[in-house]
Amino acid sequence: MSLDFLERKCCPVCDFGNFKTFCKLPSYSLMRCQKCSLWLLNPYISKEGMKRIVSEPETIRKEYPMIYKYYESEVLRKEGSPTVITLSNEKKRILTFLKTVRPSGKLLELGCGSGDFTRSAAEAGYEAFGLDFNPNSSPASNDTFTFIHADVEKTEFQPQDVDVVCAFDVLEHCDDLKGLLTKIHKSLNADGIVALTVPNAESLLHYLCLTAHKMTFSSFGRFLEGIFVISHPIYFSLLALSHLLESCHFKVIHHYQSSTDLTKIKLNNLFRAAVEGVFMLSRLCSLQNRLVIFAGKN
Repeated sequence: MSLDFLERKCCPVCDFGNFKTFCKLPSYSLMRCQKCSLWLLNPYISKEGMKRIVSEPETIRKEYPMIYKYYESEVLRKEGSPTVITLSNEKKRILTFLKTVRPSGKLLELGCGSGDFTRSAAEAGYEAFGLDFNPNSSPASNDTFTFIHADVEKTEFQPQDVDVVCAFDVLEHCDDLKGLLTKIHKSLNADGIVALTVPNAESLLHYLCLTAHKMTFSSFGRFLEGIFVISHPIYFSLLALSHLLESCHFKVIHHYQSSTDLTKIKLNNLFRAAVEGVFMLSRLCSLQNRLVIFAGKN
């Protein structure tokens, strides 16, 4: 049974229909929009395919082992797994910034996953809500925060109802980016803030992988599929993400770069050491592989 791979005909940010193919991998191609510089994988996994990942983990383990390895510790959580998860340094930094600009109020996290950030936000004084389409994402929400089982893109939010909306590693999975950001905009109070994290297309890891692929005459493809994960089909440049936010009537108020938290991803020791080395260099070069951005209503 397929994960439902779909071909993208136009750019989800600027609607332009001209992509440049940079490398063809065994299962898909890495392309860039010629207008706004958004990077994307084509074809990509549909929303129904993503739901299958969380509902049929054992099948995914056999048919798509790389996808399973990526999601095993965070999304494919099994009954009886630990409910207390340490907050990553990136999310601690995000929460600290939010407390300086919006120290209280109603906070909604879209795609809350294990609920680590939503739970920490509630403990920090927010009236916190977490939304995710995986019903097992947050089994320990109890009285700390309210868990909502729903599809982010299909949920209608109350207008001017929340003070902070967070979406970490969500936009790169969405079929309708502008539709989701428009709904977020309407849901925020006049002085509300949205906090986003997305893969950075202009990272040292990105450039090194493409260079290695080219220099080895495309024999680096299977390794690249472990870096450009098929279920993360979109990679934003700061320019492309800023353009998207502005088109949805947001104004960027703060942004910075960070690196992926490798503690939640199962890697062999050699691969982990190599990636950690690249991440160390990327911090020195300010070319880290994740973008963190905060925006208010324009």
